[in-house]
Amino acid sequence: MKQFAFITTMFLLSCLCIRAQQKLLTPGKTWIYHHKNTLMLVEDYYYKVYVVGDTVVNGVKSTRLCTERMDNGKKSYGAVYEDNGKIYSVYGDK
Repeated sequence: MKQFAFITTMFLLSCLCIRAQQKLLTPGKTWIYHHKNTLMLVEDYYYKVYVVGDTVVNGVKSTRLCTERMDNGKKSYGAVYEDNGKIYSVYGDK
């Protein structure tokens, strides 16, 4: 019985490790970002961030993100790439 419990526990832990290695920036993913300003007495801002597509910036295959401010609808775009579960910004030539 102890062997069965040990094998089951190891199987569940391996499933969690596999789950943690999945990419974060997949097409169609959307999330809400809250920017709280603690230095000045201005209102907080809410942003909706979503994955728009893929692009290449300076030879790096990256993902385009659109950041839309929820109160006035202003949009800005950026490029990021993911490596070993970490997300890095990519800036083009100016």
